[in-house]
Amino acid sequence: MEATVLIARILAIVYLSFGIGMLLNKDYYQKTLIQFIENSFVLVYGGYMAIVFGMIILSVHNSWLGKWTDIITLIGWVATVKGIWLLAFPKSALLYRKLFENKKFSLIMIPIVLALGILFGYFGFLLSS
Repeated sequence: MEATVLIARILAIVYLSFGIGMLLNKDYYQKTLIQFIENSFVLVYGGYMAIVFGMIILSVHNSWLGKWTDIITLIGWVATVKGIWLLAFPKSALLYRKLFENKKFSLIMIPIVLALGILFGYFGFLLSS
């Protein structure tokens, strides 16, 4: 369970930082996400990193217990599959451009990202103490 708590803490900090950043700097993140998918080096590097982090999560936490910890396993699998997809089909990322250009997208994503950060923070920092 120690690995699960560590992963939850890391994900809490990442999701909360990203969510707060998106909340305070919507235009910046909107432009940055578009630049990310248009830059082939960053896209390939992002694919590699998604595989690495996804596989690290799955190596230490790959269990379906019907608890909150399943979300960590799901994130590990999603990251791994996303990384493989980005490396195998990099041009498919361009399909997300219109989504990132839509102002309503951030209105949906910000609460989801913040909620995940709060959820992982609760389980990683508060409940595990």
